[in-house]
Amino acid sequence: MSDGRRHPPTAGRAPVHRMPDRQETPPALWEVTFLRRSSPGRAPRIAGRMRIEAPSAVRAHEAASERMSSFADDGSIWSVGLLRPLAPGLPGTHLYRVIFAAWVEEETGYRREDVLATEVWATDAESARRLARQKAEALPAYRGAWRIRRVERLASGHEGLEGMTMRAPAVAA
Repeated sequence: MSDGRRHPPTAGRAPVHRMPDRQETPPALWEVTFLRRSSPGRAPRIAGRMRIEAPSAVRAHEAASERMSSFADDGSIWSVGLLRPLAPGLPGTHLYRVIFAAWVEEETGYRREDVLATEVWATDAESARRLARQKAEALPAYRGAWRIRRVERLASGHEGLEGMTMRAPAVAA
């Protein structure tokens, strides 16, 4: 007889956990930057950012373009800026390694030394440069003299997640 209360499973019997019929994947989220020029000769300025749910980079860019056209009737020149994936490995993205270097003074002159290697997921090499620069600038050890020395697309089978390795230069800048 049941008294309407829930009771723990009987000793010796494991509780039953049911798996859902299909495994749901989290939605692919992207952050897009909108740029605005007040006139053709002016530099573009960031006018806003938006998060978009889309299955791929192409669809995210299309959705951003549609959204931009809804508020781009003020006489200004609008464009879609950086499309940043908010999760690693989204469709339309690739893993890139970006290496930063700094010039170090020695007795005989200057020597270029790698100071930071970081991996980012991006849609193309230019986006990877921008995302890596944002990541590097957020570091407390970042120096404005650091320059991007190399951007390389890693093999598609690479399983690394976004990471960073940092080496201290021989002489502090």
